[in-house]
Amino acid sequence: MSKHKRKGRRKYISDADIISDLQAVAKNMGKKSLTTRDYCRENGAKYCYETMKIRFGSWDTILTKAELELRTCNKKKISDAELINDLQAVAKKMRKKTLKVEDYCKENGAKYIYQTVRMRFKNWNEALKAAGLETKTGYKKHITDIDFIKNLQYVAKNIKKNTLKGKDYCKRNGAKYNYQTVVSRFGSWYIALEKSGLEVRRKNQIVPITSETLLADVARVSKELKMPNLLITEYEKYGNFSTALIREKFGKWNNIKIKAGLKPFPITEDYMQNLFDIWVRYGRKPRGREMVKPFSIGSYVRKFGSWKNALKTFQEYVNHENNNDVDDHGNISLRLQFMALKRDNFSCNKCGCISTEVPLVVKHIIPIDKGGKTGIENLETICNRCIEQQNNRRNIRNQQQDFR
Repeated sequence: MSKHKRKGRRKYISDADIISDLQAVAKNMGKKSLTTRDYCRENGAKYCYETMKIRFGSWDTILTKAELELRTCNKKKISDAELINDLQAVAKKMRKKTLKVEDYCKENGAKYIYQTVRMRFKNWNEALKAAGLETKTGYKKHITDIDFIKNLQYVAKNIKKNTLKGKDYCKRNGAKYNYQTVVSRFGSWYIALEKSGLEVRRKNQIVPITSETLLADVARVSKELKMPNLLITEYEKYGNFSTALIREKFGKWNNIKIKAGLKPFPITEDYMQNLFDIWVRYGRKPRGREMVKPFSIGSYVRKFGSWKNALKTFQEYVNHENNNDVDDHGNISLRLQFMALKRDNFSCNKCGCISTEVPLVVKHIIPIDKGGKTGIENLETICNRCIEQQNNRRNIRNQQQDFR
């Protein structure tokens, strides 16, 4: 019930109530007009400013309906002559021929604020000229060309470079002056570099780039990031050249990586092998968020169109009958490994542990050298722990036979 009353309270306040409250606040303060700051509980206001704004639309509309004076801009009442006279009065009081911004304040007898003067005359120097005062002299006149040149050389030596960019010339690198100050003194940044004896590298200067330079830069980024399978996005961040330029010379990114001596992007079999490893690790169908680089979920989506298509392709891959499954050299195909694991519910035949606890391996029941063949009937799933125990027992047995 209380919530209903609070929600509909605005309906019980009439326009006449709001107008009479405004008039009462104005009368209480002895003013013919009110600002939004004046209308508060401290001055006897009953309602909130936001409530009145929602009701009437704007503060000026509220004042008009309450028959109060509208707010007027003080700037319109101040003439240029008044501002000039005030500037001259402050200068006379301080016995100065010029004024700084800090000097023009109420403590020194200023009637107005610095921003008002600046907005009227566009800038402080123009205001001083209009008042017949001396303008501020630029600090540039006190700095010689040699000072600029020495500072440019110092910054270049500090950051160990033969040339400087505009962003290199900053206080962090030891710059005393501003970049714009240097440009305005010498006419351009390139002229300043020439006079300082530094190298000039113009933007429109054409530098021949060989194929060997591009490939060497790709190899450099791969080595620095320790990423043999370098991604194009990583090269765009840390490379010295544009990927568009490299592609124009060599074509596809895979071709560039092969020529630079790096690993190319994985083929379909690599994706299937990675899916197999993750499937065995969790003992179930993997989820997209469980995939990590270089075989991330994004890689599968780009390769197969979607994650669902990638899983479908893997199932078709392992269910497809292949003549290569039968191998007398002991090699077990991915398809046979997956079939054996699935048959054994991704658990060890010896101890029953699952793949999430101990890594599982598919091996021959009867070894190849003892007449066994590579087939689903001659395969079993066993964990690394059981394999280690078998090897230990075999070693002990061999030692006992040697002792006898």
